[in-house]
Amino acid sequence: MPDKVTIDVIPQFREAVFDLVSSYPKAKRGCRYADVRIEVSEGKVAVAENGMDKFSGEDYGFAFGVRVIAGDRISAPGYCGEMVGTSDLPRLNKRLSEALDHAYERAIANARAKEDARSRSAVLGDVLGDVTLAPVDVRQDTIDARYEIDPRELPLDEAVKYVREVSERVKGIDSGVAFNYISAYTQLERQLFVSTEGANIDQTTAVTQGTCFVVAQGPDAHQELYDFTGHQRGWELITHGIEDGGPADGEPIIHFDHLMDFSLELTRDTIALAACKPLKATDKEVVVVTNPHYNALLCHEVVGHPTELDRALKFETGYAGRSWFLRNLKENQLGQRVGSDLVTTFSDPSIEGFGHYIYDDEGTPARRIYHFDNGIFNGFSNSRQTAAIVGAEPNGHYKATDASLVPLIRM
Repeated sequence: MPDKVTIDVIPQFREAVFDLVSSYPKAKRGCRYADVRIEVSEGKVAVAENGMDKFSGEDYGFAFGVRVIAGDRISAPGYCGEMVGTSDLPRLNKRLSEALDHAYERAIANARAKEDARSRSAVLGDVLGDVTLAPVDVRQDTIDARYEIDPRELPLDEAVKYVREVSERVKGIDSGVAFNYISAYTQLERQLFVSTEGANIDQTTAVTQGTCFVVAQGPDAHQELYDFTGHQRGWELITHGIEDGGPADGEPIIHFDHLMDFSLELTRDTIALAACKPLKATDKEVVVVTNPHYNALLCHEVVGHPTELDRALKFETGYAGRSWFLRNLKENQLGQRVGSDLVTTFSDPSIEGFGHYIYDDEGTPARRIYHFDNGIFNGFSNSRQTAAIVGAEPNGHYKATDASLVPLIRM
């Protein structure tokens, strides 16, 4: 039995967790489906301000999440998730068994409440149906992380020294630099997903990110800029930069400078911005050139979120709003022109970058989904449950930021 939480505990528990989940429905009346996610992360972080060490550390994360679909005459989901620690390692299977029972009881309670609501309301009766999951190709797979410098092997004092040196260089670039904040973190994340359908997927990802925040004083006022650089790679991103993707004889799709050059360039931009004279207002038409970050944000909010099917189906109305692409299953923009024929948009987890993954958090193989095709609206990002509602094929966009949380559909 392991005595320390590391990403290596995942393969040690894999077979036992698979057996536990596979046999679970047989012992529970009305249990139709169950899945378990276990996630472990190991990482290091270093922060500097104005050329001085501010904070550093190394830590682990350990969490699990459970979903059960159950009910007698009508089914509903139940969930349970927990963040756990080293003391839970010897009794992890027991904790998972308890969580499965807890999720099962919640599913049964939800199913009974749904059935009661159907009997009392003819209107609600049409929409409170069985929870079903659209079929997917069930996989057993192991995905390894890509990195040159293993985050676990990086000496923490080396990370601290590098980040401090970047902050010192930023501070010394110009007397107008009033403040700077530099940080970097690097970690490995490993997740096990198993289901009663037979899915058994072990995925490991390296995630590394650098941050630069600069305040510069100009003749009339101060300006501040901040930006991030990051990729699913190791510490080499911070010290050497990354070029990735694209044809062998062409330009790389992804290019990230190392954190030193990245931070110095942002600092020069901040100094130049602080020295700029204010733009005079005009009542004439003008050409506006927008920053790529703004363009990405606009597309993210106006196209990305509204094409998430849980939002379109009003699952998130109280949290994040609805979607302008779907009023209901009869009145919607599917197949309609919603933009210029120059506009094509897609969500694609298979592309390298922060949003890359092979399988989502319910084991669905991730794939590209076109939302706009030459201005025509084609469809939504979905989960298995929402895909079943609209009769679509699951496309692998069901993700959570932590295994203890219920996943959501995300671009």
